[in-house]
Amino acid sequence: MSYSWEKFINNRFIFLACRLFVGGLFVFSGLVKIRQPLEEFIVQVEQYALLPEFLIQPFAFTLPYVELIFGTLLILGIWVKLDAIILGLMNLAFIIALSQAMARGIELNDCGCFGDMLVIGETAGQVIVRDLILMIPILYLIFTKIRFFTLDKYLLK
Repeated sequence: MSYSWEKFINNRFIFLACRLFVGGLFVFSGLVKIRQPLEEFIVQVEQYALLPEFLIQPFAFTLPYVELIFGTLLILGIWVKLDAIILGLMNLAFIIALSQAMARGIELNDCGCFGDMLVIGETAGQVIVRDLILMIPILYLIFTKIRFFTLDKYLLK
């Protein structure tokens, strides 16, 4: 049984699928936030009541570009481990932000995950579960040694 699990984990197509899925999700998330008016995303960030007032606008402006850049790098296979670590830390920060909002009884109208383009109507708890599940392919990308169909295989020689 362990041989099949090991074969599955070391499958280069699983690696590629995880890379494209995680990278694509963050690229999509970043693009839809960039496309919407900044003021709308600022309102979504404010509802968490987590950041000091002076950081809300810079955070709301910067986050979508960070998602877009590191998602794109992950898709291209440039610095895969670093991208996965950064996106994993971002995902962990999202989980913490949602958890603190739930713990403080803050009603979130929308998590802000996909801007105004995709409002799924999930509860904060459902989004946390979704983000925890997203950590599985992210952790896989961080810890795997596979480098299939990546540009960093050629750039880091």
